Amino acid sequence: MRRVIYLAMFLGFGCGEATDDPEDCTSNEYFDEGREICRACPAIIEPTCRDQCSYDVVQDSRGCPVAQCQLDC
Repeated sequence: MRRVIYLAMFLGFGCGEATDDPEDCTSNEYFDEGREICRACPAIIEPTCRDQCSYDVVQDSRGCPVAQCQLDC
């Protein structure tokens, strides 16, 4: 029984925290540099724009899509 416990502890020490590389992220994910993992982009929230105005979907600094009211309206 002790051998099983020691084996389990040994195998547990060999496993580190999983990390990703920026190129591992899919198109709907961004790379979290602090945690070194790919994280899902937040859902796009439709903004409340002025009457007769629309919005554009652009990318934020992380590369995630964000909806913004058109500037020329």
